[in-house]
Amino acid sequence: MLQERQRSIPIVLAAVNDPVGLGVVDSLEHTGRNVTGTTIYAPHLIGERLRILKGIIPTLDRVSMFMNGNNPNNPAQVALLTSAAKDLGIQVQSLDIRTPADVAPAVDKAIDSGAKGFFHCVDSFINSQRFTIAKLAAQKKRPTIYTDREYVLAGGLMALGVGHLEGYYRAAEYVDKILRGANPADLSVALPTKLIFSVSRSALQSMDLTLPKEISDRVTEWLP
Repeated sequence: MLQERQRSIPIVLAAVNDPVGLGVVDSLEHTGRNVTGTTIYAPHLIGERLRILKGIIPTLDRVSMFMNGNNPNNPAQVALLTSAAKDLGIQVQSLDIRTPADVAPAVDKAIDSGAKGFFHCVDSFINSQRFTIAKLAAQKKRPTIYTDREYVLAGGLMALGVGHLEGYYRAAEYVDKILRGANPADLSVALPTKLIFSVSRSALQSMDLTLPKEISDRVTEWLP
Protein backbone atom coordinates (compact mmCIF):
# COMPACT_ATOMS: atom_id res chain seq x y z
CA MET A 1 0.00 0.00 0.00
CA LEU A 2 2.82 2.42 0.91
CA GLN A 3 4.65 1.77 -2.36
CA GLU A 4 1.44 2.34 -4.29
CA ARG A 5 0.99 5.71 -2.57
CA GLN A 6 4.60 6.67 -3.33
CA ARG A 7 3.98 5.92 -7.00
CA SER A 8 0.73 7.88 -7.11
CA ILE A 9 1.47 10.82 -4.81
CA PRO A 10 4.17 13.24 -6.09
CA ILE A 11 7.06 13.86 -3.69
CA VAL A 12 8.87 17.21 -3.66
CA LEU A 13 12.30 17.33 -2.04
CA ALA A 14 13.31 20.48 -0.19
CA ALA A 15 17.06 21.11 0.14
CA VAL A 16 17.97 17.42 0.43
CA ASN A 17 21.66 16.51 0.26
CA ASP A 18 22.69 14.03 -2.47
CA PRO A 19 19.31 12.50 -3.41
CA VAL A 20 21.09 10.24 -5.91
CA GLY A 21 23.37 8.84 -3.22
CA LEU A 22 20.36 8.25 -1.02
CA GLY A 23 18.65 6.35 -3.82
CA VAL A 24 15.73 8.74 -3.91
CA VAL A 25 16.17 9.59 -7.61
CA ASP A 26 18.01 7.94 -10.50
CA SER A 27 19.81 11.16 -11.45
CA LEU A 28 19.45 14.88 -10.86
CA GLU A 29 18.61 15.49 -14.51
CA HIS A 30 16.16 12.60 -14.92
CA THR A 31 14.71 11.48 -11.61
CA GLY A 32 13.03 8.44 -13.14
CA ARG A 33 10.44 8.49 -10.39
CA ASN A 34 7.48 10.37 -9.00
CA VAL A 35 9.99 12.57 -7.16
CA THR A 36 11.67 15.91 -7.84
CA GLY A 37 12.56 19.12 -5.99
CA THR A 38 15.71 20.84 -4.78
CA THR A 39 19.06 19.75 -3.39
CA ILE A 40 21.87 21.37 -1.42
CA TYR A 41 24.31 18.89 -2.94
CA ALA A 42 27.56 20.71 -3.69
CA PRO A 43 30.42 18.17 -3.64
CA HIS A 44 32.85 20.63 -5.26
CA LEU A 45 32.82 22.70 -2.07
CA ILE A 46 34.55 19.93 -0.12
CA GLY A 47 37.84 20.46 -1.89
CA GLU A 48 37.33 24.23 -1.88
CA ARG A 49 36.99 24.25 1.90
CA LEU A 50 40.25 22.36 2.18
CA ARG A 51 42.03 24.83 -0.10
CA ILE A 52 40.74 27.74 1.97
CA LEU A 53 42.02 26.20 5.20
CA LYS A 54 45.35 25.44 3.55
CA GLY A 55 45.53 29.08 2.47
CA ILE A 56 45.07 30.15 6.08
CA ILE A 57 47.40 27.51 7.54
CA PRO A 58 50.28 26.91 5.08
CA THR A 59 51.70 24.14 7.32
CA LEU A 60 48.45 22.16 7.19
CA ASP A 61 49.42 18.53 6.66
CA ARG A 62 46.81 16.52 8.55
CA VAL A 63 43.08 17.06 9.10
CA SER A 64 40.21 15.16 10.64
CA MET A 65 36.70 14.87 9.26
CA PHE A 66 33.72 14.04 11.45
CA MET A 67 31.29 11.69 9.76
CA ASN A 68 28.19 9.71 10.71
CA GLY A 69 28.53 6.06 9.78
CA ASN A 70 24.76 5.68 9.87
CA ASN A 71 24.40 8.08 6.92
CA PRO A 72 25.04 6.45 3.51
CA ASN A 73 26.01 9.88 2.13
CA ASN A 74 28.95 10.37 4.44
CA PRO A 75 31.59 7.90 3.12
CA ALA A 76 31.44 9.57 -0.30
CA GLN A 77 32.10 12.96 1.32
CA VAL A 78 35.12 11.57 3.15
CA ALA A 79 36.39 10.12 -0.14
CA LEU A 80 36.08 13.50 -1.86
CA LEU A 81 38.04 15.23 0.90
CA THR A 82 40.70 12.49 0.82
CA SER A 83 41.08 12.88 -2.94
CA ALA A 84 41.43 16.67 -2.71
CA ALA A 85 43.86 16.35 0.20
CA LYS A 86 46.12 13.95 -1.70
CA ASP A 87 46.85 16.64 -4.28
CA LEU A 88 47.91 18.99 -1.47
CA GLY A 89 49.97 16.46 0.44
CA ILE A 90 47.51 16.41 3.33
CA GLN A 91 46.46 13.32 5.27
CA VAL A 92 42.81 12.82 6.21
CA GLN A 93 41.49 10.99 9.23
CA SER A 94 37.78 10.15 9.39
CA LEU A 95 36.10 10.00 12.79
CA ASP A 96 32.74 8.27 13.16
CA ILE A 97 30.31 10.02 15.51
CA ARG A 98 26.81 8.60 15.89
CA THR A 99 25.76 9.72 19.37
CA PRO A 100 26.39 12.87 21.43
CA ALA A 101 28.73 10.86 23.65
CA ASP A 102 30.99 10.20 20.65
CA VAL A 103 31.80 13.85 19.94
CA ALA A 104 34.30 14.75 22.69
CA PRO A 105 36.32 11.50 22.38
CA ALA A 106 36.48 11.99 18.61
CA VAL A 107 37.88 15.50 19.06
CA ASP A 108 40.48 14.19 21.51
CA LYS A 109 41.44 11.43 19.08
CA ALA A 110 41.84 13.99 16.32
CA ILE A 111 44.10 16.12 18.52
CA ASP A 112 46.18 13.10 19.53
CA SER A 113 46.63 12.16 15.86
CA GLY A 114 48.09 15.59 15.10
CA ALA A 115 45.18 17.04 13.13
CA LYS A 116 45.70 20.76 12.50
CA GLY A 117 42.18 21.40 11.22
CA PHE A 118 38.70 19.90 11.30
CA PHE A 119 36.00 19.25 8.72
CA HIS A 120 32.65 17.53 8.91
CA CYS A 121 30.19 15.79 6.62
CA VAL A 122 26.78 17.18 5.78
CA ASP A 123 24.55 15.24 8.16
CA SER A 124 21.52 16.04 10.30
CA PHE A 125 22.96 14.42 13.44
CA ILE A 126 26.27 16.24 13.11
CA ASN A 127 24.35 19.44 12.57
CA SER A 128 22.51 18.83 15.84
CA GLN A 129 25.90 18.73 17.57
CA ARG A 130 27.17 21.98 16.05
CA PHE A 131 27.33 23.88 19.35
CA THR A 132 29.39 21.13 20.97
CA ILE A 133 31.70 20.72 17.98
CA ALA A 134 32.25 24.47 17.66
CA LYS A 135 32.96 24.81 21.38
CA LEU A 136 35.47 21.95 21.43
CA ALA A 137 37.20 23.13 18.25
CA ALA A 138 37.60 26.58 19.80
CA GLN A 139 38.90 25.16 23.07
CA LYS A 140 41.46 23.03 21.24
CA LYS A 141 42.43 25.93 18.96
CA ARG A 142 41.76 23.85 15.84
CA PRO A 143 40.54 25.91 12.86
CA THR A 144 37.43 24.35 11.39
CA ILE A 145 35.63 25.23 8.19
CA TYR A 146 32.00 24.15 8.35
CA THR A 147 29.37 23.45 5.73
CA ASP A 148 26.75 25.95 6.85
CA ARG A 149 26.55 29.37 8.50
CA GLU A 150 24.52 27.78 11.32
CA TYR A 151 27.81 26.43 12.66
CA VAL A 152 29.35 29.90 12.71
CA LEU A 153 26.29 31.26 14.51
CA ALA A 154 26.84 28.42 17.00
CA GLY A 155 30.36 29.70 17.73
CA GLY A 156 32.33 28.22 14.84
CA LEU A 157 35.12 29.89 12.91
CA MET A 158 33.92 29.90 9.31
CA ALA A 159 31.65 28.12 6.86
CA LEU A 160 31.44 27.76 3.11
CA GLY A 161 28.08 26.46 1.98
CA VAL A 162 24.91 26.99 0.04
CA GLY A 163 21.83 28.88 1.14
CA HIS A 164 19.21 26.53 2.56
CA LEU A 165 16.36 28.99 2.15
CA GLU A 166 16.84 28.97 -1.60
CA GLY A 167 16.09 25.25 -1.65
CA TYR A 168 12.91 25.71 0.37
CA TYR A 169 11.62 28.59 -1.74
CA ARG A 170 12.31 26.80 -5.00
CA ALA A 171 10.65 23.63 -3.68
CA ALA A 172 7.43 25.64 -3.44
CA GLU A 173 7.81 26.41 -7.14
CA TYR A 174 7.90 22.69 -7.87
CA VAL A 175 4.71 22.16 -5.89
CA ASP A 176 3.06 24.86 -7.98
CA LYS A 177 4.19 23.25 -11.24
CA ILE A 178 2.95 19.82 -10.21
CA LEU A 179 -0.41 21.19 -9.10
CA ARG A 180 -0.66 22.72 -12.57
CA GLY A 181 -0.17 19.33 -14.17
CA ALA A 182 3.60 18.86 -14.53
CA ASN A 183 5.00 15.34 -14.20
CA PRO A 184 7.65 15.14 -11.43
CA ALA A 185 9.69 12.71 -13.52
CA ASP A 186 10.03 15.41 -16.18
CA LEU A 187 11.37 18.03 -13.73
CA SER A 188 15.10 17.85 -12.99
CA VAL A 189 16.24 18.36 -9.42
CA ALA A 190 17.39 21.97 -8.92
CA LEU A 191 20.96 22.53 -7.78
CA PRO A 192 21.82 25.42 -5.44
CA THR A 193 22.89 28.68 -7.09
CA LYS A 194 23.85 30.75 -4.04
CA LEU A 195 27.11 30.43 -2.14
CA ILE A 196 27.71 31.82 1.35
CA PHE A 197 31.14 32.22 2.93
CA SER A 198 30.61 33.19 6.57
CA VAL A 199 33.41 34.11 8.96
CA SER A 200 33.34 35.03 12.65
CA ARG A 201 35.56 37.98 13.57
CA SER A 202 35.69 37.01 17.24
CA ALA A 203 36.63 33.40 16.45
CA LEU A 204 39.44 34.59 14.19
CA GLN A 205 40.74 36.80 16.97
CA SER A 206 40.53 34.10 19.63
CA MET A 207 42.54 31.73 17.43
CA ASP A 208 44.99 34.49 16.51
CA LEU A 209 44.31 33.97 12.81
CA THR A 210 44.37 36.43 9.94
CA LEU A 211 42.80 35.78 6.58
CA PRO A 212 45.00 36.35 3.55
CA LYS A 213 43.55 39.09 1.36
CA GLU A 214 42.60 36.68 -1.43
CA ILE A 215 40.48 34.74 1.06
CA SER A 216 39.17 37.75 2.95
CA ASP A 217 37.92 39.26 -0.29
CA ARG A 218 35.73 36.21 -0.85
CA VAL A 219 33.86 36.50 2.46
CA THR A 220 30.19 37.22 1.83
CA GLU A 221 29.14 37.47 5.46
CA TRP A 222 31.14 38.72 8.42
CA LEU A 223 29.63 37.66 11.74
CA PRO A 224 30.54 38.93 15.23
